[in-house]
Amino acid sequence: MREKTFFKKFLPIIILFVVTPANVYSQEDQELYYHAVQRKVDSQEAQQLYYQAVQFAREKEVDIAFSYFDLLLNCFPNSKFREESLFAVGEYYFSISAYTEARESFERFIKEYSHSPAKIFALSYLLKISQQRNDYIKVKELEKQIIKFQQTSLVFREFKKLQYLSPFLKQYRALYFIDHIEVYVDKDLLVKINF
Repeated sequence: MREKTFFKKFLPIIILFVVTPANVYSQEDQELYYHAVQRKVDSQEAQQLYYQAVQFAREKEVDIAFSYFDLLLNCFPNSKFREESLFAVGEYYFSISAYTEARESFERFIKEYSHSPAKIFALSYLLKISQQRNDYIKVKELEKQIIKFQQTSLVFREFKKLQYLSPFLKQYRALYFIDHIEVYVDKDLLVKINF
């Protein structure tokens, strides 16, 4: 199995350097080709890691799923799966009451993915952590961010709903009412903000 992976990974590079005469491609062209091939291989490996992590989450093997998400973040920092993996890592840390690590993950998530549809849920986790730490200044700041997250117009509607399905297959919902916001993880209330 390893031999197949090795050849699959490096065969185009071997062909480039062995079969083609050295004077046909400049050193710079050869390096560009090598990096392009490597990015494609990395992308495929990152995708495989991500899908394996989600499969483990589906099978309720959350510790193993976490390790795959974390591995993806560390080995493939520029992967297209980074956003979801970073959220999943924060989600996992929160679930095991590792609030410092959860806070760091969600703060990094918000900083790097400020336009993500999951941002409101990361903010909600940070709000919950701040409430548990009795950090009232941070609580007020986060409440304002959550309230301003979605400019709500409730004409002809009782509430507005935002949804997100996490890599750990948790269903997130944020319900914006006229006078308050409720954020749920599956069927459990995570936070409620009155305004």
